[in-house]
Amino acid sequence: MRLPKTAILGHLGEGFKIAMMGLDGGRIGIAAQACGAGAEAVKYSGERVRFGKPINANQGLQWYLVDMDIRAGAAWLLTLRAAGLRQEGKPCTTEAAMAKWYAGEAA
Repeated sequence: MRLPKTAILGHLGEGFKIAMMGLDGGRIGIAAQACGAGAEAVKYSGERVRFGKPINANQGLQWYLVDMDIRAGAAWLLTLRAAGLRQEGKPCTTEAAMAKWYAGEAA
């Protein structure tokens, strides 16, 4: 397809760079969603009742919940770091990818 030069976004030859910058924002958004899902799981463990008590009162599950909470906190910090860099207009491709991967694994 041929388009007029006025249809070019950015500068000629910088399409890949522009596409990658768009992906950075998406990665940060996905990381934030995963952080929220992890936080909700920890919160839900205090609401879900089995055998007459919340499941987070079960000592066997408390170890898992502590690990989940630690990972969710680390994921949130990675996400904030990537978002802060993006907001400042600084390169954040690596940080956004790290946040997305780690938050997804943590969730």
